Amino acid sequence: MRTFFFRKLTIGLSLLAVFALCLALLGLTRLAAYAAGTSITLSKASGPPGTQVTMKGNDFGASEIVTLTFDGALIGTTVTTNGGGFFTGFTVPKRTQPGNHTVQATGQSSGNSATAPYIVPVPITLSVNTGPPTTQVTVTGAHFAARETVVVTFDVTTTLGTTTTTGAGSFTLVISIPTSAVPGKHAIQATGQSSGRTGSQFFVVRTN
Repeated sequence: MRTFFFRKLTIGLSLLAVFALCLALLGLTRLAAYAAGTSITLSKASGPPGTQVTMKGNDFGASEIVTLTFDGALIGTTVTTNGGGFFTGFTVPKRTQPGNHTVQATGQSSGNSATAPYIVPVPITLSVNTGPPTTQVTVTGAHFAARETVVVTFDVTTTLGTTTTTGAGSFTLVISIPTSAVPGKHAIQATGQSSGRTGSQFFVVRTN
């Protein structure tokens, strides 16, 4: 009789353990799915230091504090709604160097976290910013990688020239506006082939 009782007790405890394990796995699955949906979006993906950017967050914990960082440095905090969302703003730190950076939001209660890339463009200048096709323009750039190849393009698709930066990451290149350029605003862009850093300025083509 006692053996039968203990056998039933053992079976009952085993079923209870299996049930508890299933509940735990279900909870972890839901938590993982919930965390996987966590995201942030930025109103601007690039800009110079001092740029004002708004951020929207989704699927964080309800009514929790969220810390905002830029390359790991704290730039602000906010509180989510009951639905786990938030809308806030931040300023790109003034001493941020040109290149690729990471903005991150982390929920302090849920631990949910999401990141978004942000690019600070390298500064380039044009000797003239308006003129007819075939205008000669001197492009000057800085803050690229040392001794890297820089490609200068017209409206991204047309290569105007290439050059190599100095040990300090600067360059000067004379380019010619394409003869086929139509009147209007066009982008002249310089891209470092090693660093991936880019900078651009507009040139207005006029034919009168």
